[in-house]
Amino acid sequence: MDSPRASAPGELGHWERLAEEFAANGWYHSIELPDGRVIEGLQSLEQQKRRLETFPIPEDLTGKRVLDIGTWDGWFAFEMERRGAEVMAIDCVEQPAFHLAYDLLGSKVDYRVMDVADLSVERVGRFDIVLFFGVLYHLKHPLLALEKVCEIAKDLALVESFVTGGEPLPEDQQQRPSMEFYETGELCGRLDNWVGPNTQCLLAFCRTAGFVRVELLETLSQRAHVVCRRHWRAEPGKPSHGPPRIHETINIRTTDRYADSSRDEYLMSWFDSEAPDLTVSTVLPEVGGYGVQPIYVGHRSGKTWQVNFKLPPGLGKGRHPVRLRTRESAFSEPVEMAVDLEQDVPKPHRLTIVSVTDADSYKTGCVRLADETWVSLWVEGLREGTKREHVRVRLGEAPLPVDYVSEPDDKELRQLNVRLPESTVPGDYSVRVVCAGTSSLPARLEVIPRKTL
Repeated sequence: MDSPRASAPGELGHWERLAEEFAANGWYHSIELPDGRVIEGLQSLEQQKRRLETFPIPEDLTGKRVLDIGTWDGWFAFEMERRGAEVMAIDCVEQPAFHLAYDLLGSKVDYRVMDVADLSVERVGRFDIVLFFGVLYHLKHPLLALEKVCEIAKDLALVESFVTGGEPLPEDQQQRPSMEFYETGELCGRLDNWVGPNTQCLLAFCRTAGFVRVELLETLSQRAHVVCRRHWRAEPGKPSHGPPRIHETINIRTTDRYADSSRDEYLMSWFDSEAPDLTVSTVLPEVGGYGVQPIYVGHRSGKTWQVNFKLPPGLGKGRHPVRLRTRESAFSEPVEMAVDLEQDVPKPHRLTIVSVTDADSYKTGCVRLADETWVSLWVEGLREGTKREHVRVRLGEAPLPVDYVSEPDDKELRQLNVRLPESTVPGDYSVRVVCAGTSSLPARLEVIPRKTL
């Protein structure tokens, strides 16, 4: 769906001239034939090669799988094939010129009429490199499209798009992300131009869609060239501090470790770290091997922090490891998140906390801090078949993993044991039990200081 270089809104004379040229020869891309002849298109071979050489694409792509989205006449797809890649090319409408070039070049590119919204791992698989050139501003739902691009990218996607505002401003003068919307023909008189993001908006879209390393290469004539990757850089050779320790990771919507890939799911991890002053730029979560850009990092108490992040696109059905690190540490030990798995959890009608005690002294309503601080809860309402991984205990806002769930006693009460984080400070806390979306009313727990000699 490549289009001529977009002019600023209102510059209809420029567009009209390009439209006349395009109508005269019927080709947008120039195509070099095996005998050296060139089918001249609106874009010259030099322009096409200049667009491509901006990006970090190896000359030898043997063994790589490449997808060209919005292929139009197909020059970028054919060039990837020339470099040795297995190539799929898609466009939302049939392009007769592509078929002619395909025959003249003796190509084997897998050409499909397909909308970007229809891309999925199930339908097309995954690709080493995804080309997304000149498409974004033609779409009513650009962020959803970028999520589709992210889903089928193993790591690398290359994005070129029209942007408003021309050259990017210096860092200290950068604008907020913003986007213009064109209801009819406001952009170059074209009815298929829907949006005009500024450069900051385009980069933010790429990060929000699921890419963790997003680099602006250049902005030339209102065309931004962006490299998007799904994986964090390698761990530091000499970490300046130890790896974080995850207390718990949950789905924010369901408060358990189950997620639905058809939803826009966000996860929350509570973890301890020796690093000071952590931010969304220095905490690096990963799910199923894919990096995820945090949307929130906050300090809780002591060494304990909270990070919120999106479930990355493209995870298959199964249990996926969740781990995280800081920029200056190695990764933590993983915990698991179940994706698209049925929750075989007996849903309770009602949950009631009958008692909260210190697990050592059994003193009711309070617990004394120690090297390891354990709390026992007696709960009514958990049904037969409930396992410890089905239950969560919330201490204030902090989710605590359940270490033990007993069988029912003669009063149909079950005992739950949880360990408080090392960073827990003395004070009054509310405690809740959550299972399969059902939450108890809060109970009070007083945390008292350690014994002093």
